[in-house]
Amino acid sequence: MKTITSNEVKIGGWTYYPETLVVSYGVDEYEVDLEQCSTSAQMLCQIWQFADNSSATNESLGDLILILKLLLDPEANLIFRGKKEKPLPKGEALRKLIAEHIRKREVFNQWEQSMRGKQGTSVSIVTPEDWQDLRRMEREAG
Repeated sequence: MKTITSNEVKIGGWTYYPETLVVSYGVDEYEVDLEQCSTSAQMLCQIWQFADNSSATNESLGDLILILKLLLDPEANLIFRGKKEKPLPKGEALRKLIAEHIRKREVFNQWEQSMRGKQGTSVSIVTPEDWQDLRRMEREAG
């Protein structure tokens, strides 16, 4: 289950807390400090540490990966295809980066829903006008 409301994000048993830059599993069962995920190695270390935790299941591990992907966008920010890795920012700059990723995902989800409304359950053909609608929605969202 994925829930996104403003800057509140929940995926499975994981919840993002923007004030502390932490994702937490269950009721204080396990926490991942996002400021300790500023490089791909650090992020992977956090994933492995949770995998060794007694409360880890295949589903909760997958949900951790999904929430890290949504919040930190590692493909865009950490994986540079052979180039030197640049770490993610810390503190307020990281909080703003995460808020921007959430905003973009919300806009994309709205666009995708409007496309499904036009085309039915699956989006199969995207026209140049559809892409223009997405860009317009992104501009309107700020």
